[in-house]
Amino acid sequence: AIAGSYQGWRRMNTAPYLSATHGNHYLNNYVNEIGAAAYGRFEKAGRLPVGTIVAKDSFSMTTSGGILLGGLFVMEKMPNGFNHASGDWRYTLFQADGTLFGETNGTGSKRVEYCIACHLAVEHRDHLWFLPKPYRVPARN
Repeated sequence: AIAGSYQGWRRMNTAPYLSATHGNHYLNNYVNEIGAAAYGRFEKAGRLPVGTIVAKDSFSMTTSGGILLGGLFVMEKMPNGFNHASGDWRYTLFQADGTLFGETNGTGSKRVEYCIACHLAVEHRDHLWFLPKPYRVPARN
């Protein structure tokens, strides 16, 4: 359901940005209505509400200018107690062909543990890394 609807959510970046931590792909960040206003405050967002979903689609460019689709990275804020190490975020990664690569506390959970490990560095910001400042679009209230 997320893969079919996220492009209708609020896009938080003005243009795709390069992310070394997401396979050196270009990303677009989308946030659902539940979390868009808080997420748009970026480092001042505080703890995002349960039900917030952040979706990051990805792509890379070939030397001839072609586009190669990458994975869809999804973070969903779950109720307290879902997973202490992840700050109660469920990380899900879909491959470019739409197949599930892994999800926290679910199928292929070991494959997305690197998400938790990386996001632990920003535990003080509800486990959220934010896109580079030049690409940010503030959320509407």
